[in-house]
Amino acid sequence: MQENENIISNKNLMTDMLSQIAISEFSKITSSRELAKFLEMKYSSLIYSLRLVNKVKLPPRYIDFQIPKKSGGLRQISAPNRTLLFAQRKLAQVLSQIYKPPKAAHGFIKNWDKQNNSDNNRSIVSNARKHKNKSVVLNVDLKDFFPSINGRRVFSLLTKPPFNFNKQVAGLITEICIHDVNKNLPQGAATSPIISNMICRGLDKKLTNLSAMYRISYSRYADDLTFSSTRQNIDEKFIENVIEIINKEGFEINEKKLRIQSKRMRQEVTGLIVNEKVNVERKYVRRIRAMLHNWEVKGLEQCQKEMLDKYKKKHIKEAIPDFDIVLKGMINFLGQVRGKNENADQFNLYTKYLNKYNKLKYYVSTGEFSNALSENNLISEAPNKQDIEETSKDYDLNDILPFIV
Repeated sequence: MQENENIISNKNLMTDMLSQIAISEFSKITSSRELAKFLEMKYSSLIYSLRLVNKVKLPPRYIDFQIPKKSGGLRQISAPNRTLLFAQRKLAQVLSQIYKPPKAAHGFIKNWDKQNNSDNNRSIVSNARKHKNKSVVLNVDLKDFFPSINGRRVFSLLTKPPFNFNKQVAGLITEICIHDVNKNLPQGAATSPIISNMICRGLDKKLTNLSAMYRISYSRYADDLTFSSTRQNIDEKFIENVIEIINKEGFEINEKKLRIQSKRMRQEVTGLIVNEKVNVERKYVRRIRAMLHNWEVKGLEQCQKEMLDKYKKKHIKEAIPDFDIVLKGMINFLGQVRGKNENADQFNLYTKYLNKYNKLKYYVSTGEFSNALSENNLISEAPNKQDIEETSKDYDLNDILPFIV
């Protein structure tokens, strides 16, 4: 055990050293060609991927398509060309190492806390936990979050500390990050999440200070801002101050999504219920149960076919993963929210559904699925009326996409 811990410790140390070297090299870049070299690309390939060449009828940097929003309407996704995506991922990696997230920020932050010896990894769950069991919860949504961050704001960020890049380097990095038509951060670019977090540093600091004056908790997950208090002190004046700060920082609120939730109401934060403890919605649990039931009754192959057919009708451009992978992701998320206890009894939902999933997976892998069905050896629990209703519904895009692994 001690030997394994030493190996992990040495790996983490090596990773930290490589990260510091990368940050040091990045900060010393003074020309476009040096930037291309840092990104491990030929300068000509980088320029071509940005379509910054004197040729006509070049394909666009991005392929734009739309997916349905959970709240209705359509969301535009912009997928960069393969070469540009490579550059964005490399750039996002080093930017993420430079960015030191404030306690209020919970979105788009991977492994930062682990690197800094913290057990509190950032996620929608950690974001929701900050507001559980409060008297009042205020939800504020930033309107058109990525599109509201234009190239000028990105360029300004890169010419100031901690970067201090010259105009040539800052300009080229900006071009890598923004849409070639709209000139703003595209939803779909690998750099948009980290750039938006950096742009929001001032917003997070000011809203944190304002909230501290009122003894109110504040957190931000991407464009979702949440305020909560054990007292009834989130009043009209406080909300006016919040909106003023948001506007001064170059953002607007989505007035349709501004909500004040008292203890008597269902309090929701980033899709999770926080009235007493952090929990998923009941329909989420029913959806897992329904998918398990579908698998048991119809078989994995038929479930996969039905899922693909439904998504083709919705014109989804991205590849849809296997049905069982989606289901496993949803069960793991249930455990992340409600807790994973290996010694839990059969009434622990995560343990219960994971056992059912593993049993189904086992019979598929051994080719004994049809025999197990005929012998009724799989899932003894009969589906209730709600299960049957759920199996007849389309799989919700917002249920599926977060669990692509």
